[in-house]
Amino acid sequence: MIKDKIKNMFEFKILEKGLEFNILISKDVPTQLYGDEKRLLQILINLVNNAIKFTEHGKIDIHIRLDEQRNQKVFIYFSITDTGIGISEQEREKLFKPFSQAYSSKNYQFEGTGLGLAISKKLVELMNGEIDFISEKGKGTTFWFVACFEKIQNDNQIIFQNTIIKNDKKSLDIKNNNNDKRILIVDDNFINCNLAKHFLKKASYSSNIANNGKQALEILEKETYDLVLMDIQMPVLDGISATKIIRDTNSAVIDHNVPIIAITANAMAGDSKKYLEAGMDYYLSKPFKYNNFINVIAKALNEKNPQSKPINESSSNKKNITNDKKETLFLDYNKSLSYISDDKDLWKQLAKEFMIDIPARINNLSILIKEKNFKDAELESHTIKSTSDILGASPMQKIALKMELCCSKNQVDYLPVLLKKIENLYEKTKVEILKRISV
Repeated sequence: MIKDKIKNMFEFKILEKGLEFNILISKDVPTQLYGDEKRLLQILINLVNNAIKFTEHGKIDIHIRLDEQRNQKVFIYFSITDTGIGISEQEREKLFKPFSQAYSSKNYQFEGTGLGLAISKKLVELMNGEIDFISEKGKGTTFWFVACFEKIQNDNQIIFQNTIIKNDKKSLDIKNNNNDKRILIVDDNFINCNLAKHFLKKASYSSNIANNGKQALEILEKETYDLVLMDIQMPVLDGISATKIIRDTNSAVIDHNVPIIAITANAMAGDSKKYLEAGMDYYLSKPFKYNNFINVIAKALNEKNPQSKPINESSSNKKNITNDKKETLFLDYNKSLSYISDDKDLWKQLAKEFMIDIPARINNLSILIKEKNFKDAELESHTIKSTSDILGASPMQKIALKMELCCSKNQVDYLPVLLKKIENLYEKTKVEILKRISV
């Protein structure tokens, strides 16, 4: 059911931010409808994700009601309301454009909308509907859309039901971080950010996130950090360009000497020299393992010893391989656990985020390829590659790498075939993930 899928996808993120989450369905909505569930979920995922990003206090409500019925055609109205920072009239026309950042630099701590709203608009139009929003700056925003379904009994049914998630902070094992070291994570990959944030919290470092180099610069013009973790390939402004601006004494950045660690999935021969020449101090290859990650950070901060106990990653992984065969054709569970110090709860959290993030990126890829926007398609392929590697989804990782190379080398005739392959691989990988999560 739709409500269960949305609830499962966002419950942890909602509770972690201390928000209330309501999904309310009007009695006039038919309980069973035939339609494109994949597109509907993608739209809801994009809109709810943005609501969570821009809401620090209060609640997020999804309301679903019947808009109109014409014979077997049923038009359903969806609204996603948040109590976040809101959007001004001047920012309105920017919103449905790719990589728009309607929220000004004064609100730099919030992530950008990325391709989400532009993709949502196209998906709504494919469902014979429309999308818009109403908002008041400082009070919140309501995004709404109407989508068309058919009132037919069929295997591909979309079932609606009410649900409410109340915030209970006791259910979250969130500890106050008293460490005075502040680290800025700069990465457009949501899963990479969460993994880095998890590792840093485990080692008693506090951290914040910027989703591209431009956001990082806006933050560093207003605050100082003890360390920056800088991804290399990002939209808007890449890591190397951002680093050069940070090091430029004529720029508005406060601390031009802040230690910077490059984080990259493309650590090849000669790359370290390129990063050092750009002004970076160290680099980490993704996916990173906990001990190496923390050791490099401690080194960059001139700390003699990391602030958390080292974990015997090799022995924990060896134990898994010896006692329990967990590798399938599409998912290498042991490989993924080796990256995250055998933390099975963290793996489940990352896996759920993977199932939110990857369908969105595959849909984005499809649209970008059709529009011949191969530059952005390369970035999406790169992100899918990195994320798949973290989850142990090696077949997906290999196809995403091929797509990234095709985009970079302008061998674009192969992209539709590779896109179909990665779509099929995701569906098979998802089956294995769901089996593993249920264990």
